[in-house]
Amino acid sequence: MTISERVKIRRLALNLTQTQLAEAIGVTQNAIHKIEDGTTKQPRNISELAQALKCSPNWLLFGEDIKSNEQKMDLAQRVKSRRTALGLTQKETAEASGMIQQSLQKIEDGKTQNPRRLVDLARVLKCSPEWLLFGRDGKPSDIPNISTGPEIKGFFPLISWVRAGAWSAIEEIHALEAERFPCPVNCSANTFVLKVQGISMEPTFRDGDLIFVDPEVEWRHGAYVVARLNDQNEATFKQLVVEGSLKFLKPLNPNWPEQLIPINGNCSIVGVVVFSGRAF
Repeated sequence: MTISERVKIRRLALNLTQTQLAEAIGVTQNAIHKIEDGTTKQPRNISELAQALKCSPNWLLFGEDIKSNEQKMDLAQRVKSRRTALGLTQKETAEASGMIQQSLQKIEDGKTQNPRRLVDLARVLKCSPEWLLFGRDGKPSDIPNISTGPEIKGFFPLISWVRAGAWSAIEEIHALEAERFPCPVNCSANTFVLKVQGISMEPTFRDGDLIFVDPEVEWRHGAYVVARLNDQNEATFKQLVVEGSLKFLKPLNPNWPEQLIPINGNCSIVGVVVFSGRAF
């Protein structure tokens, strides 16, 4: 982006008119207009301009250090700033993203924190889902010679282990009932997320890690699976071991007391783990 584009993006994100910004820094509206249309390449009052736009002079000049004086932009501000910078209305953006205008309005109002159509929204706004969510990785047009991260394939609900034990492929969880997390690998629409409990799967999986479980993936020897034991009220997470006609569930922690749990009709496999993530 150029300095003219950065000034315009910040002004629109803060809901300021050219006149309001000009009055805040003591210049004419025409002076702001010349900056935004690229006529003025190096504004003389860059410090005052950065203060009014709540960002650093370095970011306005060079695109570095986007931290504002108060805080970084949130999801709502990033969506709105990209939409307005591209000259799109809420209605145009919503329709192109496959949602209704009211849904986009809730995103820009900050009421919706984890949009279900985030991947489509990022495509329309010509940026990455990661940038919209976290302000990281930058927009592709901003950072040359750097490859983009993996494409987000979908967002899936975090459910309880009890619920996982009775998971149905046709069950639908409303977006307001479950927190959703992005997955960068291909998986079915029935995929769900669990938070690892305990240390039985260390060191590969730690307590608190997120695992993405796909009920439609065919299990095989060595796969990490979520299974339901008939005598328990909730699911369990183990590695599947197949020896001839025999099947076992195995923890990865070599110090776990029960190293092999036989599967002899007392267990059903709920799904296969296709991806895991860790929050720091």
